[in-house]
Amino acid sequence: MPQIITDYDLVVADGPAGLSEVTRSLFLVSDLALLPCNPSGLDLEAVRDAIRAVRQAQKIRNGPPRAFLVPNRIEPNQLLSRELLDAAGSLGLPQLPAIRKRAALADCYGQGTVVWRMPGTADIKEEFSKFFTQVRHYEKEIAH
Repeated sequence: MPQIITDYDLVVADGPAGLSEVTRSLFLVSDLALLPCNPSGLDLEAVRDAIRAVRQAQKIRNGPPRAFLVPNRIEPNQLLSRELLDAAGSLGLPQLPAIRKRAALADCYGQGTVVWRMPGTADIKEEFSKFFTQVRHYEKEIAH
């Protein structure tokens, strides 16, 4: 990892679920941490654990990573989704735009493609475009 982060300006690493040593190690070298959270009590507890690990890394490093909550698989009319969005403010992290639950997102792997190439996904493309624009904004802010 040290060689990779010196060779590239932007590295995206997806850590395994839970707080494995790999995930904790990523927090120790990352500038930006995106913490996805699905609308369930178990996921909310897991993200609270991840936030504690991020805070530990921030204390060790006296700064980064800057962390953001990413509400994931959100269904606006579902009670659990609304509860997650309501609880998000109490987690002490800024929140990025929510990613809604979409069948196309789950289906693209089976189709052997990415969601951008699937027909009828213009709204998903727009949602992700807004999401990544916001991520890029924060990444540039961190770089300066």
